[in-house]
Amino acid sequence: MGWDSCSNWTTKSDVVQSVLKDGDVLEHTLRGNTLWAIHKNMSGHIFIACHIMEKHGGCYSVKSMSVDMHPYFYDCPLKYLDVVACDGNASGMAWRAKVREIASAKSAKRGALRGLTPGVQVELVAGCKFRGEVVSLATVVTAKPLVVRIGQDVTKVRPSLIAKVL
Repeated sequence: MGWDSCSNWTTKSDVVQSVLKDGDVLEHTLRGNTLWAIHKNMSGHIFIACHIMEKHGGCYSVKSMSVDMHPYFYDCPLKYLDVVACDGNASGMAWRAKVREIASAKSAKRGALRGLTPGVQVELVAGCKFRGEVVSLATVVTAKPLVVRIGQDVTKVRPSLIAKVL
């Protein structure tokens, strides 16, 4: 499938309204530039679709695809996987497994980050640079906001830079 565009789609909201106006959407969630939706077609088949939005020259375009096409986006709400049965398509089954795997890893990381206390060592994501040097380890100074010590320096970092708690 290709990209659909319309000169009237100047905001994400315009694209979302266009997708929803067909009336076949049972539930939807917008995550960044991805609209996840549960659709019901005219024959009664219920499926999950991924609508990817991009802005070019002031207007939005959208690419819509069923999850059976294995879109390389994995932030679909888990409840959608529970509500919509898998039809046995190998690509769709692989996509569902990847969504669950990534959600599980994110949940585990959130749990580990909640338990951060001063003095705990953390491993930073590969390629993380501080003052032009690649660094891999840091020590937590405060958890909220997340402040770490790297060598003799203290700096605030985004939680996404933490690969794991040691």
